[in-house]
Amino acid sequence: MFATELGHVDTVTMIQSSFGRHLEVVARVGDRLYAMARTSDTFQWLPPGKIF
Repeated sequence: MFATELGHVDTVTMIQSSFGRHLEVVARVGDRLYAMARTSDTFQWLPPGKIF
């Protein structure tokens, strides 16, 4: 699990980037969007950042 600090997440979308093959997620929580990424070398999720 990751980004549990966001609470209830309404919708997510995920892509695998061609830049280092990272996983990238955008999650909608209410009326806000958050971006998260997981590195392909350590498989660690970076903290969510508000984008809107």
